[in-house]
Amino acid sequence: MSGIADVFLFVSIALLAIGFFWKHNRCHLVRAAGWTVFGIFWWLQIPDYIAAVDVFNALASALALPAFMFFAYHEFLSYRWREEYQPLKFLAGATFLAAGVFFTVDRIPFLAGNLIQVVADHTVALLNAFGGNYWTEGIHYPGGFSWYRFSPEEIYVPIREADIHIILACTAIQALAVAVSFIVSTEAKWKRRGIALGISIPVIYIMNLVRNVVVIHLYDVQSVSFELAHGSIGKIISLLTLVGLVVLLFEILPQFYDNIMGSFDLLWRKGPKHEPKDIYERLLKKKPT
Repeated sequence: MSGIADVFLFVSIALLAIGFFWKHNRCHLVRAAGWTVFGIFWWLQIPDYIAAVDVFNALASALALPAFMFFAYHEFLSYRWREEYQPLKFLAGATFLAAGVFFTVDRIPFLAGNLIQVVADHTVALLNAFGGNYWTEGIHYPGGFSWYRFSPEEIYVPIREADIHIILACTAIQALAVAVSFIVSTEAKWKRRGIALGISIPVIYIMNLVRNVVVIHLYDVQSVSFELAHGSIGKIISLLTLVGLVVLLFEILPQFYDNIMGSFDLLWRKGPKHEPKDIYERLLKKKPT
């Protein structure tokens, strides 16, 4: 974790936020700058991932800069053509909201620690409701408590009798931030967005507790390896929850589906007044019915 990298991070979030809310045509140039700086932030993470032998995240970070530069290029085209391509605005809004929420919580120990404590307490309560005998020890701040987390070491809450630590990744904050940002950034009536939020937030939080409980039970009681319990079974639970929610959101918010498909359709956007088509229609070369 680098202080310099974090400057790029929060500058990019601010630029994307300004570009999302600003109504002037120059908002596209601000968003383009935001995407570029955001890509640089991820590029700066590559050495840390390589040092940690995290091949997947190192590759994802390497691809981030060209991907975000692609979005920046299309924002520049929108500026030249003086038009708003809605899926691009959606991407900017969703990104600044999701990144803003997640990284603010991640970088401020008070917020991260207390969220971890709440999730750990709820996990233990659910475990004990099924006959367990677990308890939490309290928040551990590696390197001591401070107003900002410069250390790469994770804040954690130990669950005793299980030899497992709950960290920020166990709280579903990433999934919650992404879901909220996608829903709020979608151009739809607030009633529908409210329904989507009212369904998504509880489902994500509860299913994350279920995932934590299953992983701890398998590891501590059934003696399943942590890699299998957490890395495979836990991720399958998360994936099934995600797929179910996406299908539900497509039903509640048709505009969300349009934005997702329109984002993929950027690959075919060559001129002004581009009409997005379904990605399956593009790939299968079918004519619209």
